[in-house]
Amino acid sequence: MTLAVSGVAAFAPLANHWPAMLALGIACTAVPMALFMRLIRAAGPTRAAMTGYLVPTVATLMGIIILNETLELRQLVGGCVILAGVFLVSTARRRMGGS
Repeated sequence: MTLAVSGVAAFAPLANHWPAMLALGIACTAVPMALFMRLIRAAGPTRAAMTGYLVPTVATLMGIIILNETLELRQLVGGCVILAGVFLVSTARRRMGGS
């Protein structure tokens, strides 16, 4: 789409792209992945995977805090369901014998 709209010039390298690429690569990829791998080792893969379920709840809270969005009842109920599910899975005792 970029090629059709802006032409070949849109793909020309930017003069100072290295600092931004390094910041994105290190701060936004390498550090979070290293922390996630430590979380997997410390808490186990099942509990570490529960962090993915928290994303909608955290995004809603950030929208309320940063963007001054309003909290609706359905969002509150949904957040409570998500947090309750993560709590139940995270605190459940492991079954012996597996399946």
